[in-house]
Amino acid sequence: MARTRKKINLSRLSREEKKKTWQRIKQVNPNMAALLQDAQFQSLRDHFQGEILIDVSSVNDSLNDSLNEEPEAPIHG
Repeated sequence: MARTRKKINLSRLSREEKKKTWQRIKQVNPNMAALLQDAQFQSLRDHFQGEILIDVSSVNDSLNDSLNEEPEAPIHG
């Protein structure tokens, strides 16, 4: 059985949680920070009214457990 990876829904974090998480992303994953700030990425998110979910492991498993986490959705192809 595959292990489900924990996700953080950045779109649903409180203002304070977003601030802390954003600082952490910039520190440990600058490529992800650049993507999240990219105008085309933001345009797609807005167009599809999407939420942004990331793997907890991409910013560190020690983030506060109270952050909104959702199981990874299966990809159908």
